[in-house]
Amino acid sequence: MSQQDTQSGLPLLHIQGTSYSNAHDGLGKLPGHVKVDPVKSSTHPLERLTRLFSTIIQLLFPIALTAYFICIWRFFLSRDSDNPVKYGIPYEIWIFYSWFLIGVFGLGWSKFSLIGAENAVQASSKAVIVTPSERSWSSLGGWMKALKRGILHNELPYHSLWYFLTAVSILMYVALPLSGLCLELSDGYVPLSTAPNVLGHKWDTFNERQSVWYDTGVEKGWQIGSPATVPGFGLIYTPPYIQRGEYSTLEDVPNSLAWESGIPEMFLAPQAMSPVSGDAWGVRASYNCSILDDISEFTILNQTRSSVLRIGSRGDYETPSGDEIYLFNSDASSGTYAYNLWADIEMGVSMIGDQYGPPSYNGSEPSSFDPDGAKKAEVLELLIWQAQTSGSYDTEAAFNSSVEPTVQGLGHPIMKASNGSFIRNETFYKVQVSNRGNISTEVADYKEKYSIPYDRILSTAKPIGIQCRVMSTLGTARLNPRTSTFDSFKELSNPPIITAESPMPRLGFLTQETLQGSYFELFRAANAPPPLTVSNSYMYQNFVQPQVLKKSVMLLYALEGLQLMYDGVYGFEGTWDHPNLTSSSPGKILTAGVIPPIGPVVLFVVWAISCTMLRVVGFFL
Repeated sequence: MSQQDTQSGLPLLHIQGTSYSNAHDGLGKLPGHVKVDPVKSSTHPLERLTRLFSTIIQLLFPIALTAYFICIWRFFLSRDSDNPVKYGIPYEIWIFYSWFLIGVFGLGWSKFSLIGAENAVQASSKAVIVTPSERSWSSLGGWMKALKRGILHNELPYHSLWYFLTAVSILMYVALPLSGLCLELSDGYVPLSTAPNVLGHKWDTFNERQSVWYDTGVEKGWQIGSPATVPGFGLIYTPPYIQRGEYSTLEDVPNSLAWESGIPEMFLAPQAMSPVSGDAWGVRASYNCSILDDISEFTILNQTRSSVLRIGSRGDYETPSGDEIYLFNSDASSGTYAYNLWADIEMGVSMIGDQYGPPSYNGSEPSSFDPDGAKKAEVLELLIWQAQTSGSYDTEAAFNSSVEPTVQGLGHPIMKASNGSFIRNETFYKVQVSNRGNISTEVADYKEKYSIPYDRILSTAKPIGIQCRVMSTLGTARLNPRTSTFDSFKELSNPPIITAESPMPRLGFLTQETLQGSYFELFRAANAPPPLTVSNSYMYQNFVQPQVLKKSVMLLYALEGLQLMYDGVYGFEGTWDHPNLTSSSPGKILTAGVIPPIGPVVLFVVWAISCTMLRVVGFFL
C-alpha cells in the first residue's frame, strides 16, 4: 500500500534533496504531501559513463542543428538573386526533405536537450524534480498556466530556472517554423557527367568561313533591328566583379548582347541547350558607346581640320595620329530613303587594315582588359549634321526639330544667309592634299562631289556625336554556370587558316565597314517609328537623336559579336560534342523563401548557446 500523508490523506511525493529549503527554491511553497529526501550520490563508473554519453548527445544536438541550418543558408540560400540561372547540386531536394523532418521532430528533440540540461542543473543543486508536471516550461499549456497564476495571484509561481527554460523553448518554437519559410524548391539545373552538344566555333574552325556569308548576315540583321540574343541556353559569361543585375540584357535567359549600355567585359563561349561547366575556348570582348557633347571629348574627329586628304587611300582623311576619317552623306544610304531629311556624316576609326586585309586575331590585339589595357581599345567616332528638307510636291508633315544633347564647338556645313536662304559654308570642307606622304600646298574642297539640296532646306540641327571603344581577343576560360561567370582566362589567338581565303577580322571592323554610307538605316536598326507616307514621299517626323545613334551602333557591335562566335545561327543541326565541358539536366534546387534566413539563424544560435551553457554548467557542477 502506498504511503499517505496523515493530515491530507494524499499520496506522498518525494523530492530528493539535502533540505526542505533546497526544494522550496525550485517549487515555491510545497504542499504537505511533498517530502524531501536526501540525495544519494553515486560514483559508479557505468553511471558516470552513461551520464557523460547523455551529456555529449544533448550537447551536440543544438550545435549540430544550428550549424546545419547555417550551412544551408550560406551555401544554398545565398546565391545571387540577380542570376537567372538556377544551378545546383543533385541532392538539394534531399536537403529540403531533411529539414522538413527536422521541422516535424525538432521540437521534441529540443525538449529532450533541455530536459537533460534541467536535470543536470537541478542535480548539481541537489534538488531533482521527479513529478511529471514540472515539464510545463516546454508547452503552451504550461506557459498559459504560469501566466494565469501570475496575473491572478500576482506571484512568480516557479523558480528562475523555469523561466529560463521557457525562454529557450520559445526560441525553438519560433525559429523552427520560420526556418521552413526560408527554403523553397525551385526548377533549375543539376550537373551531369556527360559532354554537352554545343553550338559555336572552336579554335581550329574559327577562320574556316566565307566573308560574304559573315558580312551579309550582320548587315541584314542590323538593317531590320534583329535582337542580339545568344543561341541555345544563351549565357553570356562575365567576370566575378561585374554586378549582372545592373544590365538588363543579362536579367533573363537567353541573354542578349548589350545594345543600350555596354558590358565592361564578357566571354562568348559555345552554347548548349542547358548550362555547362568546365573549360572552353571563345571570344573575350568589350564594347561600349558614349554620347559626347563637346568636340574636345573626341580623339579622332577633333583632328579633322588638321588632317590631310590621301590620294588613293581607303579613308578620306588621314589624321596626324595616323587614324582615318571617312566622309559621306545621306545620299549614300541604301535604306528606305526619306525625302524630308538630309545628313552629312564624319566617321573616325583607329582600326585600320593593311595590304593583306583587315586586322585579325594574330596575337597583336590587346589581351588585358584592365584600365591599362582599355587604353589600347580600338576607337570609332561618329558626327552627324542634319537638315530638314521639303518633300516632293511640297508635301509636309508635322516635324519635331529638337535634338539633345548636341556637340558644342563645331560649325555646320550649311549656313543661313541674310536673306533667310540656306547656303554652303565655303570653309567647312577645305582640306590639304597628300600624295604618297608629301603634303601639298593645294587646298581641296573634297565635298564638292556631294550635292546638297540648299533650295529645299527648311531647318538645320546642331551636330550629334558618339564615341565607341571595342576590345576583343581569343582564348580559353573556366565557366561557372552557378554564377554565370568566367575566370582563369588564357589567351589563345592565331587560329589556323586551312581552306579560307583570309582570316576573320576583329570585332568592330565589320561594324565600321557597315556604317559607311548608312544614315536612314539608323532609324530602323534602333526600332524607331517608321516614316510616314505622304503622297509618294517617305517622311520622318524627327531627326536622328543621339540615343538612337548610340543604340543602332551598339546593336551592330552586338550582332557582329554573335556572328563572330556563332555565325548568327540558332539551329543545333551543326553542333558538336565538347570534350572539356560537362552538361546539366533539369532538376529541383534550393532557393531562398519568403523569410530572410538571418532571423532564424540568430534564434538558433541563441538557442544553441543557451542549451550548451546549461548542459556544461550542470555537468561540471
